[in-house]
Amino acid sequence: MKNVLVQLGIPDREAEIYLRLIEYGSLRASQLAEALNTPKTTVIESLYFLEEKGLVSRVRRKNSFIFSAEDPEILQVQLEKREKELQTQKELLKQALPALRTVRTTNNIPKVKYFEGVDGIIRLYEDTLRAKGEIFAYGSSEDEVQYLPDYFPQYWDKRVAASIPMTTLMPDTAFNKQHSQKTDTAHLRKSYLFPQKYRTPLEVDVFDDKVVLMSFKDWFGVMIESDVVADAMRNLLKLARAGAEKNNS
Repeated sequence: MKNVLVQLGIPDREAEIYLRLIEYGSLRASQLAEALNTPKTTVIESLYFLEEKGLVSRVRRKNSFIFSAEDPEILQVQLEKREKELQTQKELLKQALPALRTVRTTNNIPKVKYFEGVDGIIRLYEDTLRAKGEIFAYGSSEDEVQYLPDYFPQYWDKRVAASIPMTTLMPDTAFNKQHSQKTDTAHLRKSYLFPQKYRTPLEVDVFDDKVVLMSFKDWFGVMIESDVVADAMRNLLKLARAGAEKNNS
């Protein structure tokens, strides 16, 4: 019972006092203090807290107050009220989000975030699944499968489900060549192969106003949020794609 009250937002000490009042009926603060072996001033503070929450009432008898627990049904009423308030807040946030995003995107100060470990790399991949447009990438399907076998090809399926196309530059390995020939269409991907001498254990993903760099060798990633940087990197990858097209022809 006490744990339930605590989970409903009533502090531990106040929950115990409320349960005592439910069990024993009306009591003075001094009686509660004695029963709980707690200073009377502390008990009074808790009673006033419960009174503000509508869970306790008091009446004056002679020179002292008698405190009584209100019907526990009040907890249900309060919870339903909080649910309505939360729903109202959700609706307000839903209406405000477009304006908040506009303010954020008009802020031209670049943002840089750093991520570490496998979880950090996966968080970056998950962020690409929110891309509003095409992803331009430099990387290797072979490396993705080798370093994150439990995450790929699950990621590819998620990207396809989100209808996010990708243009990618990959080293010319037997795996990448076969993989691209077999799955490019199904994976909404256009792959361009480049000579292996330019291969590194690094992936670069460019989408929207973001540039993501991920190192499988050192297991860290960096996200840069900047229109200028993203446009520059996107153009560099397009230039590299043009070179790869000439090399593949």
